[in-house]
Amino acid sequence: MERKVDFSNLQFHESLGEGGFGSVNRVTFKTPYNGYTEAAAKSVVDFRKEEVEILAKLSHPHVIRLIGFYQNGPVKIILLEYATRGSLHGYLSDESRPLPDDLKRKWIREAALGKQYLHANKCLHRDIKANNCLLFEDNILKLCDFGLARETDHSVTMSSQKGTYQYMAPELINTSDSNLAFYSRYADIYAYGMLVLEICTRKRPFHGMEYAYVVFQVGEGKLQPTIPQDCPTDLAVLMRQCWHHHPRQRPTIDRVLEVMEYMPVSDETSSHQSPSNRSKDFHRDEAMITTQPLQDPMKAKRIACCPNGDIVIGAESEVYILGGSGNRETRVTASVTPRIWSIAVSPQGHILTVDGTRKAKVFDERWTFSHDISTLMGDEDPRSQVEPTCMTVDKEGRILVGDFWKDILTVHSFPDGEVMIKIKCRIHSIHSTIAVNSRSQILQHFRSHGSVYSQVAAIDYLGHEVFSFTPKIDEDLSIGNNVRPRGIVCDEYDNIYTIMKASKGFKSFENTGHLHKYSPTGGFLGCLAKGLYKPSGLAITTDGSALKIADHNSILTYSL
Repeated sequence: MERKVDFSNLQFHESLGEGGFGSVNRVTFKTPYNGYTEAAAKSVVDFRKEEVEILAKLSHPHVIRLIGFYQNGPVKIILLEYATRGSLHGYLSDESRPLPDDLKRKWIREAALGKQYLHANKCLHRDIKANNCLLFEDNILKLCDFGLARETDHSVTMSSQKGTYQYMAPELINTSDSNLAFYSRYADIYAYGMLVLEICTRKRPFHGMEYAYVVFQVGEGKLQPTIPQDCPTDLAVLMRQCWHHHPRQRPTIDRVLEVMEYMPVSDETSSHQSPSNRSKDFHRDEAMITTQPLQDPMKAKRIACCPNGDIVIGAESEVYILGGSGNRETRVTASVTPRIWSIAVSPQGHILTVDGTRKAKVFDERWTFSHDISTLMGDEDPRSQVEPTCMTVDKEGRILVGDFWKDILTVHSFPDGEVMIKIKCRIHSIHSTIAVNSRSQILQHFRSHGSVYSQVAAIDYLGHEVFSFTPKIDEDLSIGNNVRPRGIVCDEYDNIYTIMKASKGFKSFENTGHLHKYSPTGGFLGCLAKGLYKPSGLAITTDGSALKIADHNSILTYSL
């Protein structure tokens, strides 16, 4: 690490800032090949060799570059790239400077790319905020100020609570010994989420709140910053994930960037994406929707897809199979009464239904009734009220059944149906639906008590909420006082698809059905179709090539 500079070559100019570390000045110095070069000279009081060693090894478009250093007795200077456009904090503080949505997203992405590089090189920044982000030509953002940085495989024990309190994760505050705060990559992610908010609002988190109040409430897990209503949903969901009170429930920076691949981007930033991962323009495309009228109209309400390509349809009180030559309809021999609430298919091709008998019925791969699975909570009095209303099967083949009276999901082994886990959740109504993504997160599509809109919440198998969002349809809601959830599925990339429609009381309005797509963390990606007649069920084919919608007397196919 031989980057020492000759102090006599430095010409000091205006001050760029001061702090507890010392001061920063713009300097110029002569180089053998390039004439005079500008740099930022950081005069430090507490010279840390570790900081210089970390900087000397880093080389990334979104991380500040070390030019050299000088040390001679009390004089200690670190030379860094000169940020021609100043700090991000300075830009955000100047309300006269434009801040379009594309520029916000560009900086949010570039900060994440810099952080990804640091984490990949076992480096924790420990003081991420707008003051420590610098802007260069073409509005390129770079992370700076590694005065608190540490090299580590996973985490470090902080000798004191350094950093900036508005960006401190709860685990750094809520500890029995404030001198032994345990700092990890997850705390860096928490601070990154605060930086996203700062970019979106042009203000520091908890702006105008007292220090003591913020520290106590955040440490107790009782306070998060307010996200403006006009903030894009995908960014709001990202922030909430980064601020999760439980550190390991926060995403890694790799996951953050993976999710960003599905976020809207400008032409200026689209070059960072792999063409194969860019989102399509998800607007209504009539050519992508095909309609198949049912030969025997049955008021199709639930739908599932079999591994062999057959489609399972649940009507009022019977199950139909759509498949074989000529897409013939076959009625399952065992009647299901009095009403079908949900249908699912196991990885082996077994058909499962939940109906008004309050049991789950299992049909084998030959579509013959096999056995019942009790949906009682395992230790409940059989006379107690149990009303299973939604069901799915996860990738391990386990059956998940939701009870809307108790807001509990039970996880059953297959085929014996033994209760393995009970999960507290949010079901709330008979119209709720559930799905499981590849990360073993359970997605609940439900309507809260007193809410006009449906909601989606993702929980893990311990019942901890990972994220949530509110799908909204753009119809005039004067025709109805709520939006009913009607289906939710995930594709192999964990993108989320939902269908819903407007209703009033028990009356559903025709031609108000919507099909939406969301990112793996709930960011809105577009309305795929609207004006659906009476959608009541949603499924995705085993190969992930299409969505199937049960739309009363027709089956709609949306090609992906």
